[in-house]
Amino acid sequence: MKIIAKFVASLLFVVSPHVFAASFEIELGSQSKQIVASPSQNSKQDVNSEIVWQKKKSKDVNLSVLDDGNTFCLIHVFSNHLFFVQVDTFSTQGFGDCAPADYFKLTPVSVTAQLATKGIRINRVNLSGVYHPTMDLSRVSINQKFENLGLLKFYATGVSKFSFWELIKNPAFVTQYLQGANYMPYSTVEDVYYLWNPGTEIYELVDPSGDAYIMTSYTDMFLKTLKVGSLKSLGSVLELPKGWSYRTRVLKRVLAIESISKLGNSTTRIADNYNNLYIKHNYVD
Repeated sequence: MKIIAKFVASLLFVVSPHVFAASFEIELGSQSKQIVASPSQNSKQDVNSEIVWQKKKSKDVNLSVLDDGNTFCLIHVFSNHLFFVQVDTFSTQGFGDCAPADYFKLTPVSVTAQLATKGIRINRVNLSGVYHPTMDLSRVSINQKFENLGLLKFYATGVSKFSFWELIKNPAFVTQYLQGANYMPYSTVEDVYYLWNPGTEIYELVDPSGDAYIMTSYTDMFLKTLKVGSLKSLGSVLELPKGWSYRTRVLKRVLAIESISKLGNSTTRIADNYNNLYIKHNYVD
């Protein structure tokens, strides 16, 4: 009977128009600092360009996410289907630093109203926050329309689908979403090229099977004291599941991760309990 009850509750959740109470992350890298080919500033157009972001070097390890000038912003759009929930990620990646003042003027209601006019299926919108990338370089080809949301430009960067079976297996995910599904790997169809140079310090989660996930971005929305200089000791405050670990190390050679959606590629992503974002990799020293 308990199994049947969970099954029915999950089904009601899938078809309900009011799902998820918290923000979710499928982070897609970093925002552009160098635009090879930029879209028109006057209207929504198809974009066919390559954007390249490179980390700004700073000796100040106490800079906050909002102050260091390396920020990008995320919005997630949820649509309910009969046997799965789809999450579309929209990012400011490629359009300069995301001004927090402009981002926090947006609301789920205003974003829903603007996207609904484009024929985008929407059951819920979450403003997922302001993030700081950790890689040394991010290069992504943009081949989609961008949308003006408030004073910011966003474009769709990735798609994740959560099956009915996943909802049943993770009942907390049904009501809390990311806050109830931390450390749960999920697949995202996206275009990605991330690069970390030799000598770069990286931050990783390691699961009980030994699979490693490298941090791609962090936020101080949930841990207000988090700075770039405190990432090394983040593991001391994470609520890690049994068998998981957090580690830092300095790369001896280049680490690169690439995914091309039109070739059917996808990535495996994960978030910790402070909504910092990671991607699975196979790098070995």
